[in-house]
Amino acid sequence: MKTVFACTFIEKRAQEDDFSHGCDPDTLVVTMQERVSITAPSLPELLQQIGRTYCLDLDDVWIDDDDTDGVRRISYNRLELANCDEPDKRQLGLWKRGKLTLYLVDFDFCIEQRQVCAVPVDAFQNVKHHR
Repeated sequence: MKTVFACTFIEKRAQEDDFSHGCDPDTLVVTMQERVSITAPSLPELLQQIGRTYCLDLDDVWIDDDDTDGVRRISYNRLELANCDEPDKRQLGLWKRGKLTLYLVDFDFCIEQRQVCAVPVDAFQNVKHHR
């Protein structure tokens, strides 16, 4: 039996973030919700694969420790421009002075650990098959 780590769902939410006043909850929008199938042999490799797929640098993630039987969801957030790019230093300076709108973007990833093994032949007893 081998262990595989998987990401099965992603949700992306964004809201306007004012440097002086924080996020405006009235501007919150869900910009993406999709089932995915991203797998890797280890958790660090899964994070790398998710990062490559969505152009994210998942160097520090939040874990949802409310689950009693382990972590089922991880989150990552960053500031973005309206075109989904990350701001550069100049743009961050403009944002801090109130001259540019940035968005706080939250990414939630549903993750799981799977034990993968072959399907026993007995499982096919009620399925028409041949050998």
